[in-house]
Amino acid sequence: MVDIVTLENNKIVHVKSVQLKVADKIKNDSELLKNSHKQYVIFKLLQLNITEYFEVVKETSNIPVMYVNKFENLFNYDFLLNMNRITINLLTSFKLYLDNSELFINRRFSKESEEFKSFKKLTGKIFDNSFAFRFLYKLRNYSLHIGLPLEGLTFRTSESSSKNSENKLSFKHLLNINDLLKEGKVFGKLKSELSKMDGEIDIVPLMTKLTHDIFRIQKLIFSFQQEKIENAIFNLEIFLGDYKNLNNKVWLLDTVNDTGDYINFSGYQIPFDIINDYKEFQKVSLLK
Repeated sequence: MVDIVTLENNKIVHVKSVQLKVADKIKNDSELLKNSHKQYVIFKLLQLNITEYFEVVKETSNIPVMYVNKFENLFNYDFLLNMNRITINLLTSFKLYLDNSELFINRRFSKESEEFKSFKKLTGKIFDNSFAFRFLYKLRNYSLHIGLPLEGLTFRTSESSSKNSENKLSFKHLLNINDLLKEGKVFGKLKSELSKMDGEIDIVPLMTKLTHDIFRIQKLIFSFQQEKIENAIFNLEIFLGDYKNLNNKVWLLDTVNDTGDYINFSGYQIPFDIINDYKEFQKVSLLK
C-alpha cells in the first residue's frame, strides 16, 4: 500500500492508502500532465509578457491633457528604457514560443506526424496572412541584432467629439519606416512591403493581432493531447480531488522520518497547479 498525505502549514496529514497499481496510475497521469506542461509553460511565459506590455499601454492611453503634468515620468529616459525592456521581452518570448513549440511537437510526435504537419501548416498560414505576425517576427531579429525597437517616445492627442469632454493624450509605439528600411537585410522579403508604406508603424494594434494569432496556435497544440490531458485530470480529481484545497499540497508518500524536532519526508507531489493551468486555458478557449 502507498500512503497519500497532504502538506499544509508544515503539517503532514494522512488521508488514505491506495494499492501500488493505483499509485502507479496516479504517477502516470501526473507525468503525462507534467510533460505536456513543459510546452504550455512557455506559452504562459509569453502571456505574462503580453499582459505586462498591455498594462503599460493601458496606463499611458487616454490621459486627460489637463493631468499630463502628473505623468512626467512618461517623458524621461527611464520610461523609454523600461518600455524597450518590456517590448523586447515580448518579442523574444514570441520567438521562443514558436521554436519551443515546434521542437516539442517534433519530439512528441515526429516530423512525419500529422500533428507536426498541422502545426507547420497553421503557422505558415498565419505568417502568410498576418502582417502583424510577419513584422513582429522580423522586429525581434532587428531588436536582437541591430538595436532597440523604440528609439524615442511619441505622444498624440485625440480631439474630443464633445464640447464637454477634454482632449486626451496617448503614448504611441511608433516605428519610422525609413529607419527600418535602412536595415533591409534583417527584414528580408518584408522589405518590399515596408517600402510601399509611408511614415510610421504603430505596433500596438500589431501586438493585439499577435495575441490572437498565438492563441490560435496554442489551441491547436492543446488539441493534439486534449483527450489524454482531460482523462488524466479526471482521474486525478476522482482519486484525490476531495483532499485538495487552496493551501495544501497532495503527495504520494515514500518515506518519512520524524526526529522530534523536525520531519523529513520524500514523495511524489500531485501537480494540481498544472491542472489549474489547463482548466484556466480551457475556460479562456471557450471565450475565443
